[in-house]
Amino acid sequence: MKKQLMSLKDVAARLGTQPYRIVYLLTTGKVPEPNRVGGKRVFSTDDLNRIAKVLGVEEVKKEDE
Repeated sequence: MKKQLMSLKDVAARLGTQPYRIVYLLTTGKVPEPNRVGGKRVFSTDDLNRIAKVLGVEEVKKEDE
């Protein structure tokens, strides 16, 4: 099964938050940095769930919402 990769903007939209909140978590070390492709962060579903847990988000939106 192929892993789904998302941009910072996609992750923020699915969590219902602003991208700067996720960047803050990354730069302060509260969540580990995701992989980068072409110098840009790409987030896996595991990264998304980890960030949701730290932010206290109970329900993650589906990608088509």
